[in-house]
Amino acid sequence: MMKCAAAFSFLSLAASSAAETVRSSGRKLAADAFIFSQHADGFAKLTNGFTQSDKEGFQCSTSEAYVSFVAGVGEETGYMQISTNKWHSGGYRIDCMDKGAHTGYKCAATCSPFPNPNFKDWTYLTFEARVSGSFDPLLCKPSIKLLRRWPMDSSQTLELVGDLVEGGSLIGNDWKIVVIPVENFATTAWPDVNGVKDIYFLNCAANSNPTYQVRRLKLTDIAPSITQVAVTPSPSAAPSAAYWSIWETAENSHTFESADTTCFEQLERLGITTSTDNDGLDFFTITPDPWVSGGLRFGCVGKDENYQCNRSCFPFDTTTPDWSGKLYLTMLAKVEGDMTDSCKPTITMTGGGWPRLTSTAIQLEDSYVNAGQLTSYEWRRVFIPLEDFKTSEWDLSSMYAIYFQTCGTGHSGAQPTYQIASLAVTNNVYDVVPIPDSAAPSVPTEAYWSVWENIEDSHALENANTTCFEQLERLSITTSTDNDGLDFFTITPDPWVSGGLRFGCVGKDEN
Repeated sequence: MMKCAAAFSFLSLAASSAAETVRSSGRKLAADAFIFSQHADGFAKLTNGFTQSDKEGFQCSTSEAYVSFVAGVGEETGYMQISTNKWHSGGYRIDCMDKGAHTGYKCAATCSPFPNPNFKDWTYLTFEARVSGSFDPLLCKPSIKLLRRWPMDSSQTLELVGDLVEGGSLIGNDWKIVVIPVENFATTAWPDVNGVKDIYFLNCAANSNPTYQVRRLKLTDIAPSITQVAVTPSPSAAPSAAYWSIWETAENSHTFESADTTCFEQLERLGITTSTDNDGLDFFTITPDPWVSGGLRFGCVGKDENYQCNRSCFPFDTTTPDWSGKLYLTMLAKVEGDMTDSCKPTITMTGGGWPRLTSTAIQLEDSYVNAGQLTSYEWRRVFIPLEDFKTSEWDLSSMYAIYFQTCGTGHSGAQPTYQIASLAVTNNVYDVVPIPDSAAPSVPTEAYWSVWENIEDSHALENANTTCFEQLERLSITTSTDNDGLDFFTITPDPWVSGGLRFGCVGKDEN
């Protein structure tokens, strides 16, 4: 692990001659808190009088795989580089790196003398940045969000464009000043923007992934002056690359870091499985019991002894998803079970920090499902506006899990069995053709297998003297044709025997 021996200059407070307005941190108005101002600020340092720590010199980043700290050359200031990819974002960690029973629960090594600061003690977050990479700026805009240490909330996701950025855009070789009012990060679940643990610079999923270079990161009350330009409005049509896959293959069933840590909720109790159909489509199967529903977890699902996330489900980069600005949830689905008016396939979501909040329950039918309802014999597209999940208490920030619901103990029949494939969040629009209100669901002609259509189907193909009816003679099963030309058969069971139709082979030769 790379270490850096340096004096502790990080998050230094600049003196100010302004009026002595005091906030929760005890600082004076207009003092600047430097988060990252030089290369040495990228590594944890000893604090609270400790003379050693295993975490001294550890990177102050969300992941060493995607974040690096580059020393300046000559007069050039060092900078942080975040190389995002399809699955991972990255950023700066403002947290204690070594704290626990072995330190007497005091912080021994930290990425800040004030870990997890309250950002609202300042008015602005500012930094210099530039962005490069292979991505289409019309489809992918550089973005930032904050994460809280506990409870694990996410801030608003902010696009680094327009009036937040000098010149309106970060793209190019020149360093641009970014000025973000701290209040812009606030959410309903996290209004105070306190206890900040991470500053994330985000990927765009798909194949659009910026590389960020960031320096001179600080909190301040006096915003530097920047030149702004008019920003061309975004196209009204949803971008084709705005698709974030949640579960596409069996590999998405466990954490990125360890295949032994599942991302399924109630995996063992419900016997959740993954499979591949004849067309090569991966899917998972969940059958809730009368008491428990099953689903998929998001974000961090495991931490090390220093309370740092070391096991992560979607988006598989230790961050917590924020769907407050996304448009749709989509998937392919099948369902079977004893469906009634009071038992229909239903999904909910939970999140919003602690205590967890629950979304509106959405029944998978009508306008949400192609042809109006799910079946057991073919995949049908499900397409749900995320707005329909939102409640007055929760805007779908800080996502925790999605659940495929049980029908409860009051349902006497079989619980729904859900088969789910290609689960994703998207800003793309899919065509879903609802079933007409006045019509029953039509069975697709290519997926219709006639068992008994006319009287000829009452006997074996090879011999009309070999019946396909069970208990033909005992129950005197008959066939007839009504006035409209519709063939039918009649079975009257007796108290001891039922009647019916045989399938498959009903006779063999001497071999």
